[in-house]
Amino acid sequence: MHHECTPPIVHRDVKTSNILLDSEFRAKVADFGLARMLLRAGAPETMSAVAGSFGYMAPECAYSKKVTEKVDVYSFGVVLLELTTGKTPNDGGEHGCLADWARNHYQSGGSIADATDKCVRYAGYADEIEVVFRLGVLCTGSAPSSRPTMKDVLQVLIKCGEQTHQKSKMEHSNGATPEYEAAPFLLPQRGSRRKQLSNGTGIDFEEERLRQHCLTR
Repeated sequence: MHHECTPPIVHRDVKTSNILLDSEFRAKVADFGLARMLLRAGAPETMSAVAGSFGYMAPECAYSKKVTEKVDVYSFGVVLLELTTGKTPNDGGEHGCLADWARNHYQSGGSIADATDKCVRYAGYADEIEVVFRLGVLCTGSAPSSRPTMKDVLQVLIKCGEQTHQKSKMEHSNGATPEYEAAPFLLPQRGSRRKQLSNGTGIDFEEERLRQHCLTR
């Protein structure tokens, strides 16, 4: 919708209940009742009213009626966090929403493994789950400019998926677990401490490196 449509379309209500699966488990986006067309990619469009679903709405929707494709990126990031944590969009405890809870957990140096859903935590794909969690945190950045485009998000997920598929093939062929790193630019630096950017944006160096990687691919 953002990159293959002319003009681009902003869905404005991306959420799990609007992502349907067909008989082959292919995802289909549903409910375009709030969708709007943009004049051109990246150009903000003025909306007549605030719209969306609580927990999925980007922060800028609360103070501005001008929206871009980045509101969909934020919502999709919440979906990624739902998949990895097993939490609902509004299940953020004292932080209010899932996105804020995940960001606080990540920036405070908490273990990503501890934040993941117990149903998938021990499924043998810890690296992949960590990739998706980190990507969800990046997509839900408070500033629209800090979020990657959906095209960049897709590239990261495709790369992760390809490496996961290759890992599975190798494991089944030789019965051993090979050395494997899923999308290494998303994975933590072992033995290093997370450092915060000095500009007060709240984005750490690892997240900034990923953002730069996405924007320059």
